[in-house]
Amino acid sequence: MTQTQTGPLVEYERDGEIVTLTLNRPDKLNAFNDELVGALSDALHRFDMEDEAQIAIITGRGRAFSSGADVKQRQLRSREEFLRLGGPQGRARIPPTC
Repeated sequence: MTQTQTGPLVEYERDGEIVTLTLNRPDKLNAFNDELVGALSDALHRFDMEDEAQIAIITGRGRAFSSGADVKQRQLRSREEFLRLGGPQGRARIPPTC
């Protein structure tokens, strides 16, 4: 999982049948960038694979659940990259750069 200075981008905690997924990008109000989307996808896949896990709660660290898409990251993309990554739906994954 991709890390921030304060831990993983998405924290995963299971207590019995309940899993809490915490978005951990509070300095950016948990805005979704490519790495956060990938980390959340991985965490949801982990949830799906755990037979004991029945309920997933998604929350955000800091003062906001999420401010939405990381607009700054999207503005820096060329038109070709934007289309290659799936356009507005952005379904393609970019490997981490670290």
